[in-house]
Order: sequence, then structure tokens, then C-alpha cells
Amino acid sequence: MRTFLTVVVISLGLFAWSSCAKYKDPPKQTDPSTNHYCNDPGAVNYNWGFPGVPDNTVCIYLVNLFTGTYSFTDSITQVSTGYYIYYQVDTLHIYALNDSQLAVTGFCSNPVDTVKFKAFISSAYTATVDTIVGDSVTNVGQLLCRPLDTVNGTMLKYFSDTAKLHIQLNVFSDTGATLHIGTAVKL
Repeated sequence: MRTFLTVVVISLGLFAWSSCAKYKDPPKQTDPSTNHYCNDPGAVNYNWGFPGVPDNTVCIYLVNLFTGTYSFTDSITQVSTGYYIYYQVDTLHIYALNDSQLAVTGFCSNPVDTVKFKAFISSAYTATVDTIVGDSVTNVGQLLCRPLDTVNGTMLKYFSDTAKLHIQLNVFSDTGATLHIGTAVKL
């Protein structure tokens, strides 16, 4: 029996010794000189991938996240009464004018109904109507559809929902103020 135990212990020892893996060097670190990162503070991906080589050709600007064609379901409410009026579906085309400014067409039947928005990074990706005209009390905003209409408002794109925009616009006209709230889904 003693011989049997000796054989088992020696076998287990040899098995344990042979099953140990030899030391291997860890993989080499990535060479920072081949890693390109955006060094523009106005970009969404500012300093992602640092350290490395600053290369602003890899920058992604907020306007790039908004651009595209969207189907916008617009719920319209009369501001003075709070009554829901109707809803409509518009096709919006959003394109970049520069690194921080967007243009949107499709709010009106007029093909040149461009509304300009200024994009900025906050708790959500946000764009607000850019140009202010009117008298600062009743008709604040940017011209829309016809000379008697002005609009102001925002578009939001949340980090977790890349295919949708949440839009809220205030339209002031000679027929009264209306609130337009809805979701635009990327086509």
C-alpha cells in the first residue's frame, strides 16, 4: 500500500509540474505614434485615443450626428388655449453648414424653407434655432414658411438613441402661437 501511495504522490507531483505554463512576456503596448486622435475641443470625440498623434481629420463634430433625412411626426398645440390642433408628418433634411451650424428643410411646403440651428454639447446633443429676428416680445425667432411666421426652439439627440431626434418648436404668427413637439426618426 505504501508503494502505491508513493507512486500516486510522485505521479501527481509530475503531473502538476508538467501542467504549469511557462512564463510568457505580456503583449507589447500599442505604439502611441501610430494612434491618431482628435485634438479639437469643439469635437465630440475630443482626445479620444490619447496619447498618440493629434490628427483633426478623425474629428467627429456634433453636426455630423444630426445630419440625414428624418420622418418627423409633429403634434401641434395652440398656445393660447392649450388645445391640441392636429398632427402632421414631415420629411426633414438636415445638413451641416460648418462644424457647429445645421440647416433643416422640410418644415414647410416651400422647398427653400431652411431653418438654421446652432449645435452644442450639453447633457444631450443639442441644437437651437440660430437666428433671432422679430421684436423680442411676441415674434422672437427665425423666419419660417411666410414673412409673418417666426420660429424658435430646440432639437435634442440623446447619447443612447442615435436614430431619433426630439424636436420642440414655438411658432409665432399673425394667427397665434403654436407649439410643435415631436420625434424625428432617421430614414
